[in-house]
Amino acid sequence: ELYQKLTNLMQFPDDNLYKLEVFERRLSQISRRLGDTVVSARMRPLSDLGLKLSRLVHKLEGALNREVRLVMEGEETLVDRDILQRLEPAFAHIISNAIDHGIEDPETRKANGKPSHGTILIKAQHCGGSLEVIIEDDGAGVDPNVLRKKVVERNLIIAEAAKVLTEQELSEFLLLPSFTTRETVSRISGRGFGLDIVREVVLGLGGRLQLALRPGQGLRFAMTLPVSLAVARTLVFRVSGQL
Repeated sequence: ELYQKLTNLMQFPDDNLYKLEVFERRLSQISRRLGDTVVSARMRPLSDLGLKLSRLVHKLEGALNREVRLVMEGEETLVDRDILQRLEPAFAHIISNAIDHGIEDPETRKANGKPSHGTILIKAQHCGGSLEVIIEDDGAGVDPNVLRKKVVERNLIIAEAAKVLTEQELSEFLLLPSFTTRETVSRISGRGFGLDIVREVVLGLGGRLQLALRPGQGLRFAMTLPVSLAVARTLVFRVSGQL
């Protein structure tokens, strides 16, 4: 009888461990389905921004004597509606900057062997659980030597240090508050705000931003962002009685 009791006690953990594993699998499946449902209910296609951005392009074309086409690739890519709402002003700043600073007037573009109209491309896709967005124009880009001169003139760095900066390091200055390459103030730019807002938005969403100068080819902004802010996978643990 004692032997039987010991055998039953030894079997008890195995039997209950199996039940616990089954329960854990079911709980994980339910949690995953619930999370997917919450996320899908909040998702909107990137094309929701298309009409607003197209209107902005049309408005600036007339004001700045430019011919510009806005092209969207991956416009059906789904994005959390809160992220989409917060990205709108960032996209608007990039587009305004591209038309005012980067894309040349039709005559200049023809003289440089480019089509008379400039193009702004917005491309989005899901990759590795993140949202990747690229915004680029085919304008003049930024001359690294001109940018080096500007950062030295504004006492942001000494001339000797500026000479050894890479293009990627130089591009960071364009994202600083109150930094502008414009000598004069216009209705659209030169006031020293705009691209710093882009970085604030991206970093505020927990994303990453890279800027490529591409002299003669146009600026490129590459953003890596979370797909959703509604649900995040987490590990909860306890330390000294505190969760």
